Amino acid sequence: MFTGDKGKLAFLIGLPRSGKSLVASQWREGQSQFCSVRRHEDEYANARVVVEADKIRMAMGHRWNSYVEGHVGAVKNTMVRALLYEHDVLVDGTHSKHEHIQQLFEIDNSAEFYFIDTPPGLCKQRAIETGRPDLVGVIDRVAKQLMDLVGVEHWDDMTAESVAVAVNPIRLLALEQAITD
Repeated sequence: MFTGDKGKLAFLIGLPRSGKSLVASQWREGQSQFCSVRRHEDEYANARVVVEADKIRMAMGHRWNSYVEGHVGAVKNTMVRALLYEHDVLVDGTHSKHEHIQQLFEIDNSAEFYFIDTPPGLCKQRAIETGRPDLVGVIDRVAKQLMDLVGVEHWDDMTAESVAVAVNPIRLLALEQAITD
């Protein structure tokens, strides 16, 4: 487990086209009341940095490729660990799988998380309106993954509270593994 105490870690959970990147941008600029991760307010306060797996993928020349996703995840987690030495970090991603959330808690077990609850229908509409109809199937897949993670059958049952009930045991598992390692 990462033991540096200089920066704070937070991550977003939500569908593609749900507004996660907008929240991340606002957080980076200090304008988001949604994400309260904040260091002391003096001249040495940490800069805020957003880490996005999509940007790592684009730097590798693609949007998503199952053959390199392990590498993308490793680069993302290494970036987060390195940046936390001097920055507060927000990880912008869907985080729809147990293992991806656990990896972040292994970096910082006190990480905060925020669920962006935009419904799948609106996300699909945004995908089509922004010229990315290829994301419609991805949105359906990620919505199912998130509902499975939380243990609900309908998106309407996805709330910040239900997500917290599902995610907090992952935090405990990461902490238990850190203690036994």
